[in-house]
Amino acid sequence: MFAKTFVRIAGLALTASAMVGCAGRPSIVPNNDPALRKTSAQFAADAVKRFPYPGPATETANGQAEPELMREIVQVVNFSKEDWIDLDFWINGAYVVHVPKVEAYTADKPGTRTLDFQMFFNEKGQSFDTEKGKNPIKTVEMNRDGKMYKLKIVIN
Repeated sequence: MFAKTFVRIAGLALTASAMVGCAGRPSIVPNNDPALRKTSAQFAADAVKRFPYPGPATETANGQAEPELMREIVQVVNFSKEDWIDLDFWINGAYVVHVPKVEAYTADKPGTRTLDFQMFFNEKGQSFDTEKGKNPIKTVEMNRDGKMYKLKIVIN
């Protein structure tokens, strides 16, 4: 009896500490890119500065976007031979996140960034949500060097 109670209390304490530790963060697991380890409030404030939407895209990027709906992320993949620097990624022309860099394709390995849906904000400070399929990802675009590029969407 004591062991079961102890395990329950320890489990609740661990869950509570995990929830407190990630409060205000867009994901439980820290992003691999230190530049993307911001609070939701920081992402929202930065997004507001990026409006109005500068699209639609006129060119196609040598890369793709891989939404994973269950994990609520978008993997951005760079297949080009050059680094992408100082980027704004847009979902559906309404939600934006700034990404400092996505590395070039090297040694048979493309550059990638994992972007949580909760990193993308609209001009009202609301983060992106598919709303259980009612708000699907239709477009992912990238603003780079003042040009808008479409990313091919690949669902795995």
